[in-house]
Amino acid sequence: MRAVLAAMAAGALLAACSVFNSPPPPERIVVGRAAWGCRDRDVTTDILFLGTSAAADNQLAYEMGTGICARFARDEAVIFLAKDPFGLVRVQRKNSQAMTYWTPARFLKE
Repeated sequence: MRAVLAAMAAGALLAACSVFNSPPPPERIVVGRAAWGCRDRDVTTDILFLGTSAAADNQLAYEMGTGICARFARDEAVIFLAKDPFGLVRVQRKNSQAMTYWTPARFLKE
C-alpha cells in the first residue's frame, strides 16, 4: 500500500514539475514591410478573403482605425502561440502580455 501511494505521489510531483517548468514559447521574426494582424481571427480571414483589392485595403484601414488590427514592424520579434490548419498563426507582441493577433504565416520567418 505504501509503495502504491509513494508511486502516485512521485507521479504527481513529476507532472507538476513538467507543467510549471514548460519551455518558453518560441520567438519568430516578422518579415515584410506590410505585415499586419488582427485580434479577431474572423476579421483576419475576411480581409484575406477580399484578396488584393481596394475593398481589402479599405477594410484593413477601417479595422486598424478601430484598434482590431495592427501593423507589425519589419524584423519585429513576436512570440509564436498557435497555428491553425488554414495558414494563420496566433502571435503575441513581446511588449504586450494581453494582446494577441492572428496573422498569415507568410509574414513570419520560420
